[in-house]
Amino acid sequence: METKYILIEFVHPGIRAKDHLYSINEAVEKASANLKQRCGIVIKPPRLSGNMVYVPVIIPDGIEFSYNRLRGISAYLLKHHKNTYMKYRVGTRLFLYRFYEPEVENKETIISSLHKARCLDYLAEFTNLLRRSDKEAIDKVTRIVDILEET
Repeated sequence: METKYILIEFVHPGIRAKDHLYSINEAVEKASANLKQRCGIVIKPPRLSGNMVYVPVIIPDGIEFSYNRLRGISAYLLKHHKNTYMKYRVGTRLFLYRFYEPEVENKETIISSLHKARCLDYLAEFTNLLRRSDKEAIDKVTRIVDILEET
């Protein structure tokens, strides 16, 4: 079994896939059921990566994959949501498909993002302390300033 990641983009520049994730997910479910029954290919639910929408596709050994196998997604949308998506076709195409390698978060990236989040929490707490004028808040601010001056 091999997993490929396919980026889904609308051909028409006036519409973004991330804004229509719910409909795309519905279409992927139907197309995946059909493909699984016919040739064993499984399309997982769509995922977001920044502004991009991609689907993991699990392909059994011995099956050749082509983008034509994904046409059930656009066919479903054009059939069941005709009023919404028909105006976004370019010729006969609704989507552009490309192979995509999602960013793999390594341990350093995760730690860095957790550290940034923690720092922002501390900054928010410090800001709230600065707004207060009671003795406890002033003492805490003084301690923090002393620690910062030491480093």
